[in-house]
Amino acid sequence: MDPKIERRKALQKRNRRMKSLLLKAVDMSILCDAEIFLGIRIRETGRVTTFCSDPEGLWSPATLKLKNYYPIPINMTLEDFQHGRGRNKDQDPESAIDEAGGED
Repeated sequence: MDPKIERRKALQKRNRRMKSLLLKAVDMSILCDAEIFLGIRIRETGRVTTFCSDPEGLWSPATLKLKNYYPIPINMTLEDFQHGRGRNKDQDPESAIDEAGGED
């Protein structure tokens, strides 16, 4: 098989898994009334994606430490998912994460 095709498949699989983790973190936060902080760093690119269900709470210092990181992290909160950047009634979960900054 062509190495470019294999690479593309591997990237798609990685991105699907990241989207799945983010959606599970959102669901856990809502359903269990839990404070969730999820950080994902892709070693190859250095890209950091975070989800923090309560940016003013316990985990806010972790988010502040990443502000000087390069490449600039993608920071997502529960509000992103409730106000159109994330999952809502009219949108499927995968396109929600794409708009919120997931790599594809």
